Amino acid sequence: MLHETRPSFSGHETFPLRHGWLEKAYHAVVKCEKNPFSEDDAIAEFGVGKNMVSAIKYWSLATGFLEAEKDQIRVSSYSRALIENARDPFLEDLDTIWKIHYELVKNPSNTSVHWLFSYFNENIFDRNLVASRMTDYLRLHGLKEPAEKTLFTDINVTLANYCASSSSIRREDDIGSPLGELKLIRRGEDNRFVFNLGSKRTLSQELFLECLVNYWEHETERLGQNINAFKLEDLLHEPMTPGRIFLLNEKELAERLEAIEEVSHGGLMWSETAGISEVRKTNHYNHQELSKKWLYKS
Repeated sequence: MLHETRPSFSGHETFPLRHGWLEKAYHAVVKCEKNPFSEDDAIAEFGVGKNMVSAIKYWSLATGFLEAEKDQIRVSSYSRALIENARDPFLEDLDTIWKIHYELVKNPSNTSVHWLFSYFNENIFDRNLVASRMTDYLRLHGLKEPAEKTLFTDINVTLANYCASSSSIRREDDIGSPLGELKLIRRGEDNRFVFNLGSKRTLSQELFLECLVNYWEHETERLGQNINAFKLEDLLHEPMTPGRIFLLNEKELAERLEAIEEVSHGGLMWSETAGISEVRKTNHYNHQELSKKWLYKS
């Protein structure tokens, strides 16, 4: 949970994620077999300035595309499945972008985006409201607050990941963020933003299942007890649930849960009894297998 993690609001050097960065980072790690970001020729390798090299490293780790252990950086299992296995080497499939969004949001170390998609309860908002509510959350849980400028910069970068610039004159090097293709947030009037709770038909059932199973296991560990069922309402509103992370409306969430038995091969089943709508475990539930359905889908 967010309040159990040290908040972080920097590292991206004010650059949103850009098209091509994750693939470039992947190939650099494979080529270097060490840490290409700390090499003397990192600027030449990536063809960008020092700050942008840092930003590429930040987003590669924040999205789980790369993994770090001490001074070593390696590719993750999901990035390898995409690139090495030629499933989507140029990250063009929208379901790949959904996966990148999921990996980014589920990590509480990515404080602003994690909080925005897991705890924020307004559908129409501006930067000031986001900053105010996030600050209230940090204070409530006794977490260290960032400087106001740092917080607003991080919020701006987070929103820029999901929304194209409103400027009629775009910078030549502004090639956009792949996350913007998901259309999760759009610009409203008077510098406000709006969450898109519409249909997410480009989101695969396998990734939806992964999110659901990972949430199930997280809550089982957090509460220290076996959980046999979740109600529809909980999966729509609780932090880190599929409903929250993917901005699903109640109708689409219900439709996906009604079809969960097939994609989970009977590990989960939908139940509507005595007015209670819920998804339940069966004896065939195996979280290790189910959470990898996306990784091995064709």
